[in-house]
Amino acid sequence: MTHSIERNEHYVGGESVVWEYTIVNEDEVERDIQGATVEWYLLDRRGDDNADAVLDHDDTGVSAAVQDGPNGYLEVELQSGVTDELAGDLYWQRLIVTETNGRRQIWNGRFPIQER
Repeated sequence: MTHSIERNEHYVGGESVVWEYTIVNEDEVERDIQGATVEWYLLDRRGDDNADAVLDHDDTGVSAAVQDGPNGYLEVELQSGVTDELAGDLYWQRLIVTETNGRRQIWNGRFPIQER
């Protein structure tokens, strides 16, 4: 699987947003991820443990899910107000896709949250 997690350099705290990702094979063909689980974490530091996340896919107002498995498409959504208290700091996001066969891919990326 490949995909470079996008930097979110222009996210303003408290805004509603949906990020779209397409997982592809090494030959750039969409990978079938039907039935895969998707996890998303917002961390203080890149190397932090997922259990220490300041926000994650299980929190109210946050979702991370496969939307079109056969075409490798998934979405991460933050609803309005979820990050109000986090504005003005730099965080790290971690996206994890675990396929039904146990194959797991992890991406990390910078996640600055700007003040309004």
